[in-house]
Amino acid sequence: MGYVDEPDYTELNQIIERLQAHMMRGEYALAYPVACEELACARSVCAPGDVHLAIALNDAASVERYLGRYDDAREHFIEAGEILREAWGETNSEYGTTVNNLAGLYRLCRDFDKAEETFKHALTIYQASLPEDDWRTISCYNNIGLLYQDQGRYDEARACHERALALLEGSAAGTQHPNSIATTLMNLGVCLWHAGDVTRAKDLFERGRAMTLELNGRVSASYASALNNVAGFLADQGEPEHALELFEESREIAGELFGTESRAYTIVCQNIERVRGDLNARS
Repeated sequence: MGYVDEPDYTELNQIIERLQAHMMRGEYALAYPVACEELACARSVCAPGDVHLAIALNDAASVERYLGRYDDAREHFIEAGEILREAWGETNSEYGTTVNNLAGLYRLCRDFDKAEETFKHALTIYQASLPEDDWRTISCYNNIGLLYQDQGRYDEARACHERALALLEGSAAGTQHPNSIATTLMNLGVCLWHAGDVTRAKDLFERGRAMTLELNGRVSASYASALNNVAGFLADQGEPEHALELFEESREIAGELFGTESRAYTIVCQNIERVRGDLNARS
């Protein structure tokens, strides 16, 4: 999200401030009508190709992605990317971020070939416009690793996450973006878990969860995701009761943040039913 100083954009800036307040508190359902208002305002005051319109499109798409409105988000990310590429060029980092976000959306939609192509395009843009240890480049390595995890390509995923962690720990990016370290620890834990290194995986999960809670608080998307990772690990290790507790906590957070109709809420409900089924089979 960004600000503009021109007087003609005063109303737009005021809407952006309201949207940012909701997003900072993780109030995605409340943010959605404000994002729609921002986009409508931008379309009314911006000329075609105005980068301020691209900001509004990206803001709307980001909220829509959180709420599972994937078709709308894809349309808006693509439109924003076209504006930014035309305005600032193919190797601009802001354009790269929109490409990266679009790739993440393809991943959520399980269009893995398109996601990999688009993530690698984003990484190429970042490498051309930013230092290798910039947090956006590091985030892109993590995103590609997550995509590989989705496909069971754990060795390739591990290499991506280890690269991200090395860059974070060896530069100012880790100090400036501690959430990235927490996320990378969780990501690497998943890879080690599937590689059979259970002891190291458990250590990374617990470190990542503790950091995420400290940095973001309990009611946050990051912490809900961390709970899901740890719960999945515990269920696999034969601790379904403990796993169920964490999944239920994650469900509560997802419902509060995204609503009970969201994809995030549905996924954690499916995880709960799976663990309950395992418990019933034992009794």
